[in-house]
Amino acid sequence: MELSDLAGIVLQMSQRNNREGLSLMMIKQAAESQKQLVNMLESLTVQQTPDPRFNVSFYA
Repeated sequence: MELSDLAGIVLQMSQRNNREGLSLMMIKQAAESQKQLVNMLESLTVQQTPDPRFNVSFYA
């Protein structure tokens, strides 16, 4: 094998590792975004829970 062949193989391996790293990073970012969305929805749900001390109906 010549040096240029080895360099090409190393470059291909490096690019593959970069793509895999980027894919993993994107998956982690998506998971973090979903976690933040769930937290926001939970906080909104808690805020929407009526206070049991008040017996008020908002439905007509």
